[in-house]
Parts: sequence; structure tokens; C-alpha cells
Amino acid sequence: KYDEYTVSFTAEEDTVKPVLSLESVGGKLQITAKDETEIDYVTYQWEGGEEAKIERTEEDKTMIKQSIDVEKGTKKITLKAVDKSGNTHTVVQTIIGSNGPTINVKLSNGNFIVKVTDEFGITKIEYTHNEEQKTVDNIPDGAKEFEFKVPLKEGPNYLKINAYENGIMTEYKCKKTK
Repeated sequence: KYDEYTVSFTAEEDTVKPVLSLESVGGKLQITAKDETEIDYVTYQWEGGEEAKIERTEEDKTMIKQSIDVEKGTKKITLKAVDKSGNTHTVVQTIIGSNGPTINVKLSNGNFIVKVTDEFGITKIEYTHNEEQKTVDNIPDGAKEFEFKVPLKEGPNYLKINAYENGIMTEYKCKKTK
């Protein structure tokens, strides 16, 4: 004779909330939501704006990754990640939105006159004149405007300028012949 046993298995309940992160990538805001089992969706809402929903599109059921445009100025954004079990994680963060530096170049007395402006402050300027690369290293901390000269050389002059405001870069290219 055998003893009779009843064995039952229950699925473990998912009580772990998703992980939500924000990163500034190339002037956009990259939202990443991860969950150890299955992520469902993410919502985001700029201060004073409509709520937007990001559905999972990747085949990876545990992650949503999406880049969104950053609104200009200083605004709060509210993000909420929801997993398939209904667990939520909400993050509210203040974001400073910028288009990056503006570069203007004009010719005057045999020089390129380069003027870089940025409402949040210029952090770095690099340029290449023909094949010669240089970094402008006398920019005052927090400068919102900076002007410098690049003397024209005989023949064709190729000028490429990269101006930075923290991680946001603006590029400008031009050619003039002396």
C-alpha cells in the first residue's frame, strides 16, 4: 500500500517594482525602464503638459528604452514605470532643456570672426582650420558669449568649429578663399 500525497505549486508573486533611469544623450532624454520579470509600459509628463505612454516594443520583455525630445527651459518631468504585475516606480526630476550653443562666423580684415553664444554657458570650443586642430582654452567659466579670431591663410580656408554646452555639441563648417 502507498501513501497518498497532494502537492501543489504556486507561482511566486512579483512584488519588485521596476527600475527607472534617465540619461541625457545628444540633446535628448533617454528613458530606460527595467524589470526582473516583465515590464509593461512607461508614462511621462512634462510640467504643464499631457501625459504620454511608451509601450514596450523590444523583444526583451524586461526593458523599455526610449529617447524623447527635451523641452526648452527648466521643467519638471514625471515618469512612471509599470510592470506586468502592476508594480510601479515613479520618478520626478527637474530637467534643463537647451538647444546647445549658437555659432556665428563673419569675415573682417582678413580674419574669421567667430562668436559663440549659449544661454547656459559655453564649456568648450574646438576648431580645425585647414588641417590644424586647436582648442580655445581661455573661455571664462560660465561664459554665455565668447568671440575669437582665426586669421585667413593664402588660398582656400576650411573652418570647422565644435562648440559645447556640457554634453550638447553644435558644429559649424565654412570655406573661404583668400
